[in-house]
Amino acid sequence: MKKTSQKTVIFCHDTYYCRHSNQEIYAFGAFPYKLWVERFLPHFDQVKIIGRDKGACDSDVSMLDCSSGPNVTHILLPNINAPLKRLLQGRRLYKEIYRQVSEVDGVIIRGPVEFGMMAAKAARAQKKPYAVEMSGCAFDHTWFHGSIIGHLYAPIKYLRARHMVARADQVIYVTQRFLQKRYPANGRIEFASNVEITAPEEAVLTQRLTRINTKPSALKIGLIGNYGNALKGLDIAINVLGRLKAEGYKFDLHVLGSGDPQRWHEAMKQQGLEEHIHFDGTLPGGDQVMTWLDGLDLYIQPSRHEGLPRAVIEAMSRGLPCLISNAGGADELLDPYCIHKKGSADQLYYQLKGIWSDWSWQAEQAENNFLRAKDYTAEVLKPKREAFWQQFLSKL
Repeated sequence: MKKTSQKTVIFCHDTYYCRHSNQEIYAFGAFPYKLWVERFLPHFDQVKIIGRDKGACDSDVSMLDCSSGPNVTHILLPNINAPLKRLLQGRRLYKEIYRQVSEVDGVIIRGPVEFGMMAAKAARAQKKPYAVEMSGCAFDHTWFHGSIIGHLYAPIKYLRARHMVARADQVIYVTQRFLQKRYPANGRIEFASNVEITAPEEAVLTQRLTRINTKPSALKIGLIGNYGNALKGLDIAINVLGRLKAEGYKFDLHVLGSGDPQRWHEAMKQQGLEEHIHFDGTLPGGDQVMTWLDGLDLYIQPSRHEGLPRAVIEAMSRGLPCLISNAGGADELLDPYCIHKKGSADQLYYQLKGIWSDWSWQAEQAENNFLRAKDYTAEVLKPKREAFWQQFLSKL
């Protein structure tokens, strides 16, 4: 792809990064160097990443993604996601972000994050174009974080996010309807999920149907997400599975992600689930996660907040039957029966009871999900993104 001139952009998100003694930068999220190479460097010559500073990471980083490489630099700033931290440090960090924006040609913002909203403000002040990848709902994420301060701040952050999106030069949404309705844009818009999977081979579905046909006596259930807070609904899963265990259902729940398992110890103990819930830590994105998913019988995600959930699409691509909440745009992915109202343990409980030994339903969902996941392959999404970013490049 031909570039007309040397252009540099800032990319803002609130992902944590750490610096290793080998001089590399590692990401605590799905932001490997491969992402910059495949999605942004074909259009822009240099990408500066603004993210949160996790400090030094001289221990084992084999479970993290290396985010650094040629033509990519990282500007790591203190965490100000909490309203009090933003109040105390916001002005100083805005000055730094303003200075960084002054040195580039445009700004790209993923999601309604604090650094991003500051960068958007700085871009408007300097009459520089900015584009938003709208990946989640500011209100839901803040409200369901679980604190009183979060409840107070959620309406404010919602309005700030609407302001940012409405004034953006371009917006690419990860949902087809949900985020567009809550955060309308006036600039050029596009829909393309920020989740991109490799087209699964037909053998994946064959193996899944074979596994279902074995009719396992105990289901191996999976959930992916940060268990350092309640946003992914792990407390709901514990509640529901405790009720099912009391009725004689057999299962194990495996949780993949980061956080402190001790946070959930008391709830697990009360439900008698200490030996039935397993925290599997983190894995690098890609093949290892797919292998982990292949070892499950069912995927659940009772989230309180989502944009368009990556983990659900990855689970679908492995032919997994899924039961998820209607948070964000999640209900755009599955059949209505597979969706429960966010926060409703009762609905998830009855859904699980209804499908537990319904092998024909599980096989039907395996086939449906496997086919729908193909809408999120690179072959489908890449042309949309390339046209979007080429148009943004023309505005720099």
